[in-house]
Formats: sequence, structure tokens, C-alpha cells
Amino acid sequence: MLIMDGNQYMFKDLPHAGSKSAAESTRALIAQVVEHCKERHKSDLPEATSVMIHVMVDLARLQEDLLASDTLSNVEQLTEFFHALTKSYPLLTVTDCGRGREGVDNKLKGIYTSTLMSHD
Repeated sequence: MLIMDGNQYMFKDLPHAGSKSAAESTRALIAQVVEHCKERHKSDLPEATSVMIHVMVDLARLQEDLLASDTLSNVEQLTEFFHALTKSYPLLTVTDCGRGREGVDNKLKGIYTSTLMSHD
């Protein structure tokens, strides 16, 4: 399982590119996660490993940042990009945690402590 801050990841360069780019981004991200896991679990990682991805985002802030940097020309582009991301892989979710850094931080910490820490 990968939980990530969508305001801090690679999506800043991609929303204008559409659903093809979203699918390519998803495949690249999954490949990175699987490679990372293989490096750390050389003998005990099943060959057919599924990756669950949770992206937490302050959508309003990210839209503002991307508009200010001219990465987006309108706010709908980012919503469409995230919709394309979630359609590209059934185990990928994007959650808008509301305005403010604490919303994303709280969601990341909550999922980490309740899901990942319980498997140690």
C-alpha cells in the first residue's frame, strides 16, 4: 500500500496532458513502488504483487498553485486528470482532504497508523 501527498508529488507537471498521461503516470508509479518493494523484499515478495495507492490532496490549493504556475488553464483540468487517474487503475483512490495542510497530514497519519502500523 502506498499513501501519498498529492500536493507534493509528480502531478504538478501532468494535469494538462489528459487521460493518456494519467494512465502512463499510474503505470510509472506502480512500477516504482514494485521496484522499491523488490529491493527490500528480495526473497519474500510474491511475483504478482498488487499495489493499493491512496493519494491525499488539498484540491483547492493544488488548483491554485497549478493555475499560478500556468500548468493549468482552468480548474476543471485537474479534476479531470484525477478522475482519469482513478479510472486507470482500480486500486487507486484520490481523496480531497479539504483546504489546509492539516487535512492532508491528518488523513496520511490516520491511514498509516490504522492500516500499515497494524501489520508490523
